[in-house]
Amino acid sequence: MSIGANVRSIQTLADLKTALARYGADAQQMLAQMERTIEQTRQSLAERQRHWQQQVRRCEESVVQARAALSRCQNSAYTDREGRQHIPDCRQFEQAVLEAKRQLDKAVAELRTVEQAIKQVEAAIADYQRQAHRLASFANNDLKEGQALLERKINILQGYVAGGVVTGAMGLIANVLSSLATTVAPVRAWQEMGIKDVALSEINLSDSYVHSLEDFKKVSYEAMVNGIEKLQVTVRPAVAAGANGDTFSDLDAQQGQPYEQGYRRIYDAFYGDDAIRLEKVKGQYQVTNGYHRLFVAQQLGLDSLPANVVEKVEAAAEKIADDQGAI
Repeated sequence: MSIGANVRSIQTLADLKTALARYGADAQQMLAQMERTIEQTRQSLAERQRHWQQQVRRCEESVVQARAALSRCQNSAYTDREGRQHIPDCRQFEQAVLEAKRQLDKAVAELRTVEQAIKQVEAAIADYQRQAHRLASFANNDLKEGQALLERKINILQGYVAGGVVTGAMGLIANVLSSLATTVAPVRAWQEMGIKDVALSEINLSDSYVHSLEDFKKVSYEAMVNGIEKLQVTVRPAVAAGANGDTFSDLDAQQGQPYEQGYRRIYDAFYGDDAIRLEKVKGQYQVTNGYHRLFVAQQLGLDSLPANVVEKVEAAAEKIADDQGAI
């Protein structure tokens, strides 16, 4: 008796693919809303800054005018023909000078408060944008790659169902796996190896979906070329000398570069959370994330790129399966 494929399982994969697409759309919508909120906050603070800058100028003019009035009052003293001195009462002018200075000090303090708030907000925005960039990269790259992978698997399974390839052998395989599960303790199959320089010739790009400049949507081909050139000229040598992410954040701050155009973004794209991710299986590297950067590196003639590597460690169950296959 043959056993057919479980179509409901294929539908589950299709539902997961739909859920990933919905999550990606929701993430993009949230990021766009946050960008609008950031812009509104900046505009509001800029308006307050301009207001208090104007107030400071007005108060400075008031102080100048009050001092001039006091000076005129004081200079109006005179001595009559009998030698009597007539000294005017300038106390109200003195009070006016003091009040003008008080208003000026208040305006200066308010302006400094706003300027300090702007610095704090900009620092928070820069930190948020680094995190937001990672989420956007995940939504635009990892999620799409995951959806493409699911699509390929769904098509394969549907092809099996249509061609009747899935037969009673599935039941035999299920029994073998069940018996293995009861006799072999689970062993973790993947080991994090960290960031390594990997030769492009050792990376399997046969399943890459990036084939031309038309495949660059979110980040242009020219922007990626510029980023990899910065990697080669500045970031890579600095990292080799011991630099970390904070080094490049400080460099961006000194040069007044925003995150999107700065060196910290390049660092994150090759050494941080957004690094190219490769799986090493039996001596060959499979790409999990980073097809666009690898395509550009090939076009530029690079020999290697830094990437985050995870290596598959032979598990006990796999060893048994290999031994049985040899028999």
